[in-house]
Amino acid sequence: MIEQIQEKETEVVLKVLNDNCCTPYLIWNNQSRTELLEYCDVQLKLLRSGDITDMTYGSDFKYSIHQGELIVGIKIILFDVSK
Repeated sequence: MIEQIQEKETEVVLKVLNDNCCTPYLIWNNQSRTELLEYCDVQLKLLRSGDITDMTYGSDFKYSIHQGELIVGIKIILFDVSK
């Protein structure tokens, strides 16, 4: 996606960000979109108030849909197309 942004393929990036997607490479839906927006809103409010003490800069942010997934340096998801 970063390459598409750099190559000015904004239509493709916007479509991916606004559509639901469930592939072995990406799980992106309304729930994950909402969680990310809520996290960003909280972080932005803390930044604006000067009360930010979290120096992880989002590295500890996790989506609830990924709970229980095995993470070994990379995320391994067993993809079931029958769902």
